[in-house]
Amino acid sequence: MLATTKRSIIMFLIVSYGVVGCVSSNQVRQPELEEPKIVEIVEPSINPQSLEYLYQADNLAQFTKDPQYDRAIDLYSKAIEADPKNVQAYEGRADSYESLKHYDKAIADLTQSIAVEPQNVSAYKNRASIYYYHLDEGDRAIADLTEAINLATKEKSESRKRSPNLPDYKYYFVHLLYKFRANVFLELEQFDRAIDDANQLITLRPEAVSYHFRAGIYQEAKQYENAIADENQAIAMLPNYAHAHRRRAEIYGELKQYEQAIADYDNSLAVYPEYAYAYKNRGELYQELGNTSQAKQDLAQAANLFEEQENTEEYQMVKQQLQQL
Repeated sequence: MLATTKRSIIMFLIVSYGVVGCVSSNQVRQPELEEPKIVEIVEPSINPQSLEYLYQADNLAQFTKDPQYDRAIDLYSKAIEADPKNVQAYEGRADSYESLKHYDKAIADLTQSIAVEPQNVSAYKNRASIYYYHLDEGDRAIADLTEAINLATKEKSESRKRSPNLPDYKYYFVHLLYKFRANVFLELEQFDRAIDDANQLITLRPEAVSYHFRAGIYQEAKQYENAIADENQAIAMLPNYAHAHRRRAEIYGELKQYEQAIADYDNSLAVYPEYAYAYKNRGELYQELGNTSQAKQDLAQAANLFEEQENTEEYQMVKQQLQQL
């Protein structure tokens, strides 16, 4: 089978964690377009003029079809000038700098936001994102995420004491921080630490998607029995979980248990007939087994779906595979 790059594996883990299950052929739940902000900091004494500049900048940078980042940066700067303690202005300007690929400036603004508000979980998380996704500085990302987890966990504990009946979403999304840090550990091939974070994730959210997420880490660590056990648990909790069937099929393929692998690909496609990756993987498995006719059929279907879904990179890769058959 074709090898997959580490970064693409990480991104698949992130995306597949967010998908609740592909529960039927006619209804596929997609991940939310945006994660909620991990923390909202509201400074009641903030300068009203600074707030006005902030709102104008947010409208230009976040709430328009064609963001105007340069103009937004000017307004965020005015907000900061009017009130140097406006941490949301620093974070907004950092977002705009990041969009313009001015990563050093974005880091500087987030660092200043933390200096103003040392318990700003959001700033730590956003700075970690830049370190990880843009600057390839995994160790710094881990340091920031660790600080964010510590702060968020402390706040969660204190919130529990004040309001025991608050729903979990009030607790700054600690599970998202563990998931993020697990992904960074995974890319650095620190598998034990990634698994530890996935364990925390399951403790916080004992759901099918959490077991599926940990199964992906076990798969990368070549702990196949544990990976299958987690996918079994995910499927027991959510029988029509197409992504879990697909990954379990991949693992069975790696173990050369081909009948089980094909059965799981069949199950995945029965739930989610538009699942291009399942067709691609099953086609590659048939190719490995010497069944060229079925391999061509599956890869052709995968190519058609990738084209329809405007996934140009995968479409080109599958077309090349077909040409080699």
